Amino acid sequence: MGSSPFAYRELLHRAAAVGENMAKPLVVMLGAAMLALIASLDEAFSPHAPFALFYAAPIAMVIWVVSARWGFLFAVFGGVVTFAFEYRTIPLTVSIPVVIWIMLARVGSFAVLGWLIYGLKQSQEAQRSLANTDHLTQINNNRAFRTAAAVEIARASRATGEGGPGEGSITVAFLDCDDFKAVNDKHGHTGGDELLRVVGQTLRENVRATDIVGRLGGDEFAVLLLGLTPADSRRVVEKVRTALLAAMATRRWPVTFSIGAATFMIPPDNVEDLLWESDNLQYKAKVSGKNRIEFGLFGTPRPAMAA
Repeated sequence: MGSSPFAYRELLHRAAAVGENMAKPLVVMLGAAMLALIASLDEAFSPHAPFALFYAAPIAMVIWVVSARWGFLFAVFGGVVTFAFEYRTIPLTVSIPVVIWIMLARVGSFAVLGWLIYGLKQSQEAQRSLANTDHLTQINNNRAFRTAAAVEIARASRATGEGGPGEGSITVAFLDCDDFKAVNDKHGHTGGDELLRVVGQTLRENVRATDIVGRLGGDEFAVLLLGLTPADSRRVVEKVRTALLAAMATRRWPVTFSIGAATFMIPPDNVEDLLWESDNLQYKAKVSGKNRIEFGLFGTPRPAMAA
């Protein structure tokens, strides 16, 4: 068969995309139906129109959407199904051991196909993680943070005006490490790198799992807080700063933090506006003496005009 690896990869992506928004049991049933259809077409048109490429689609869909274990079992099931169709074409003169060998070969080939697809999934997930993770701190890098922020801005825009106080609001805290250069000068880049790792870990440990933490570059970090009132956002940011200062004191690092926290009750148009306001607040904290937080409230609805 003259199919290229790129054709396989495109087919796998399309198959996985089909089932992403479906319930897992429906994905398995759809995959079984696809498998039976492909096997019947393969039997009807083989060897003039081989269908080997298409068997990868339902197996990939189950592996990507359901789980690797279910995908592997489904691949074995696919081998049994295709052998059942093939069995009717095996001459009666063929001995039982040969028939068993044909069945094992068919099931084994599908199991190997499932394993290869699972390996491809793992490889892509690893590449995606490397592309989105800051190698030093193991939190989101600049690109991943901006991408996640854009998604949350769109979601917050849809939620604005619905639910209770803070629903649809979005807060970004922009952090800069004061006097970071002093640690680098005294302890070298190894010490500086360790400090940045501690900052990243402390940020992760002091916000919710649904909030987004990222390193924007150098000694600058950002935290995206979702769906909080201005008062709640203030409490979280103050808690984060307290935890950071405690982590610095434990290691005797002479570093404090200038933070700009911008809360948008009506989400901004884009990520640049989000970061622009928080960066301006962070700069204000820096020039006002460092080691402080500047808060800002943006996008508050205008009061209704009197009749």
